[in-house]
Amino acid sequence: MKKIILIVISIFLLSIAFYISENKSKYDIGLIYTNSMEPKSELIRYDLENKSKEKLSIDAQGLTNVVKKENKILLTGNHGNIHVEVTNNKKIAQNDYDFPTNFFKEWENVKIFSLNKELEKNILVVKTKDEEKKKELEGFLRTGTIHNNQIYVFADLVHKKSSILYILDMEGEIKKQIELDYHFADDMLVIKDELAILTKEKITYLNTSTHKINYIKLPFEDPVHINLVDEKFLITSSDGVLGLFNEKFELINSIDTKRFIMKTRVKDNKIFILLPQIEAGQDNNIAQYSLSKDKIKFTKKYKIPDNTEELLVQDFYLE
Repeated sequence: MKKIILIVISIFLLSIAFYISENKSKYDIGLIYTNSMEPKSELIRYDLENKSKEKLSIDAQGLTNVVKKENKILLTGNHGNIHVEVTNNKKIAQNDYDFPTNFFKEWENVKIFSLNKELEKNILVVKTKDEEKKKELEGFLRTGTIHNNQIYVFADLVHKKSSILYILDMEGEIKKQIELDYHFADDMLVIKDELAILTKEKITYLNTSTHKINYIKLPFEDPVHINLVDEKFLITSSDGVLGLFNEKFELINSIDTKRFIMKTRVKDNKIFILLPQIEAGQDNNIAQYSLSKDKIKFTKKYKIPDNTEELLVQDFYLE
């Protein structure tokens, strides 16, 4: 009898947790503002009702990307050579590299990122708690991921007007190179045993077991972000389109924000996009969307602090 009661209580508590997660209406947000030429950056924590909570000044330039894992925030950038780690609104670590960072990805026990040594050659870094390994690769390393203990890295070989997908082991050694028909990938997503790479005009869709590639036509030319939302795929384009796709990447619904989309985040099946100031008269905004019967539904737009002459907004995280 006691066992049954404990099971019922456990199910009840899980239901409450799920309900709170799915119906959460207020989020704290972290914003990174940076200067690409001088060592000046600010990490600002707000709630989405635009009430300031904390601000941390950081002596680093070009911090354009933010990754949040539990209570740790990691800042990197493609205009600076510094990686900054923040906990409890205090800078606790800084790593200096010889070159700016193109992309940065982190998992529980490993990080991978690329250093922009020169246009024709970049450096892939595989970093664990105990060691850091570097591998120089041909091309501009734009994005990457890990799947089944293999590293997948997309590279544009600008000098050859071609593109390559590198497949490496966890030691950073090349196991395979695949020439691709399409270029300029900004994001990729592992889908079971498939890898969807957002190349210009089409998705490069790789079976990671057979290495067979299909190219899937998209209704817009410049896809930049791909996310899984409520078992569907959300793809955003740099010129402002949010597209919702089914498992065959057939378009279900789309919205045109008519604004440049800088970053996309998904939390609790809610969609948040960063709309920066580009033209005179525009504000910095975070726009929130949700899904309703397979349609993208606008929820609310939040004004965030304006850019200044010295600092421009670059990225954000939610908690």
